[in-house]
Amino acid sequence: MLNIETGVESVLSMLAYTVSVDGKIALLLDFSRLYSLRLGYGYAVLLETIKGEALPNNTAIWRMDIEIGEVVDILKYVDFANFQPRLWTQICRRQ
Repeated sequence: MLNIETGVESVLSMLAYTVSVDGKIALLLDFSRLYSLRLGYGYAVLLETIKGEALPNNTAIWRMDIEIGEVVDILKYVDFANFQPRLWTQICRRQ
């Protein structure tokens, strides 16, 4: 990570997808799985530990407090499958 105002460089303990504007929080992804699902994204050199599992119960997205290095699980792959889809009837009622 490079602070373009100060020129200070730092290395995070995990690969970050994005960093907050204030540089305090980062969102981290499972880039090995991302590469398997979407070629051209993620990192081919990372070994995917959950290869072949259609819906793993592993973390997909983490939140990192950059100042103290604390990493917290946010979403697992199974969480995405459990999101409630919008029903067409609900959408049509709003129109």
